[in-house]
Amino acid sequence: MNIAVGIRRARKFRSRSQRDLSRSIGVDASYINRAESEAHKPSLDVLAKIARELDVPVIQIVEWSSDAGELRAYVRLQEGGA
Repeated sequence: MNIAVGIRRARKFRSRSQRDLSRSIGVDASYINRAESEAHKPSLDVLAKIARELDVPVIQIVEWSSDAGELRAYVRLQEGGA
């Protein structure tokens, strides 16, 4: 899964800067940059905050990122599963 692509597309869809988005969801200014460059995979909680702030459903970010099989694997990993 390349969630970075989905986050970047959602942010650009709403014409928001990385800095503006990071401030509005309460994360460090470099956080969005790292998430969009695949240096960091955000938790589902942070992904939900990003989606809410951009007024884009989480599923839209996911659809811009990958297929459903990869999503299930990502969710299991985020929930601590194997």
